[in-house]
Amino acid sequence: MRVSSVGLCFASILCAVSVACSSGSGNGSATNGGGNNNGTNGGNGTGGGATCSPSCGDHQVCVVNDAGTSASCQCKPGFLNCSSDTSELSCVDKLNDSSNCGTCGNACTYPESCSQGECTCVPSLIIAKCGNDCADLGNDPKHCGGCAKACASDQTCVPPGDAGFGSCECADSHLQACTEGCKNLSNDPDNCGCCGGTCMPDAGGGTCSGGACVCDPPLEQCGPCSPCVDLLNDVNNCGFCGMQCFTFDAGVSCDKGKCHCGAGGAGTICPDFSCADLDNDIQNCGSCGQVCSAIDAGVVCTGGNCYCGPSGTGTICPDKTCPDLQNDPRNCGTCGNGCFLPTPYCVDGGCADAGG
Repeated sequence: MRVSSVGLCFASILCAVSVACSSGSGNGSATNGGGNNNGTNGGNGTGGGATCSPSCGDHQVCVVNDAGTSASCQCKPGFLNCSSDTSELSCVDKLNDSSNCGTCGNACTYPESCSQGECTCVPSLIIAKCGNDCADLGNDPKHCGGCAKACASDQTCVPPGDAGFGSCECADSHLQACTEGCKNLSNDPDNCGCCGGTCMPDAGGGTCSGGACVCDPPLEQCGPCSPCVDLLNDVNNCGFCGMQCFTFDAGVSCDKGKCHCGAGGAGTICPDFSCADLDNDIQNCGSCGQVCSAIDAGVVCTGGNCYCGPSGTGTICPDKTCPDLQNDPRNCGTCGNGCFLPTPYCVDGGCADAGG
């Protein structure tokens, strides 16, 4: 009995899911071989049939020749046989296998990985493209925790899974990883209590004990991880710690524990943070907020006092007028001093009668 073309097609399909292949003819049945029919596993029959036995492995297919007399396992499309043993088949994904990227033996250098058949930097939680570098942010001392965050030569980068991942650390747990290297914050005067905490930034050196600066009088340390300062002339600690000299419109200075502003420190810092010359400022004449004003004349501030009139010597009265105290009968001699009969006139600052 002859096997139909449908039967041969079915046999090929069976072969496509197996590994090694055999052929044969015989008198058996189509499944077990023997007899006069073409058998799937071979036999003594006169027909042709082939299978892959044992079954093909991962990423492999069973390919039967056109005559149906032999079959073999081959790599699926997109996969390469990279086995060094010609008798074995090892199929790898050439698009994603970092050991055989694009071609057999082309291994990607970590932290690069294989993507679309090319070794490239594939960003992830720990992998980043930093300029021309592909960096493992948990192990790269040049890019520890982020691009360009470099560890000093005596430090290592904390790897993923450990506390402090992505930060620099020192082998000695008593030391702190600072930008310049591993430092002892308990006694290093340039890193006292914290990295960069210099006790004497201007003079250099100083003394650090127990993480605190030991300052020579009259210097004081204003808080942890801060330098020794002179409260008599420090614009950030003028007179006492935390007193900052500041204005919106002029430079500042601290002299003998008091804030000053302006050229030569001659100005006074007012509550609105303006710098006022109290001797000449009509908005702050004599004191902050003391405004010189008159309703009938110009005003000036001289020596910390308000004046009015063309000559700038007139007196501003409480009603904001600028009278001539020498001749004004309503303000004769002083503001509000009126002249009445029998002396209704004001002459040289005094009330007089018509005869003067």
